[in-house]
Amino acid sequence: MRDPFKYPIIWKRFQIESDLFSRNLSGGLRFFLMGMVTLLSTQVKIARAQSLPIHALPSGGHVQSGDALIDITGTNMLIHQSTQKAAIDWKSFDVGRDASIHFNQPNSAASTL
Repeated sequence: MRDPFKYPIIWKRFQIESDLFSRNLSGGLRFFLMGMVTLLSTQVKIARAQSLPIHALPSGGHVQSGDALIDITGTNMLIHQSTQKAAIDWKSFDVGRDASIHFNQPNSAASTL
């Protein structure tokens, strides 16, 4: 990242223009613009979720620690964990509407990361 103080004239001009922009926006307009940004980012997330195939399952699972076996049958994924703790690194962890994932752990104190 460049040092903004290396070019003080440009930095000062940027500061003045930023101050003028924030001063000229009334509270209502500022609220409206922030709302629009939030709405657009939410729509992007919804669009991505809707484009997910209904049978999608997580992919690229590699057990990093502990002992676990990942078994996929059709649209079902079963993760058999035989140690108290396991860590699995996933390339993606998308779950479609008609897919399911079940964790089979040794007991209620076991954990998977």
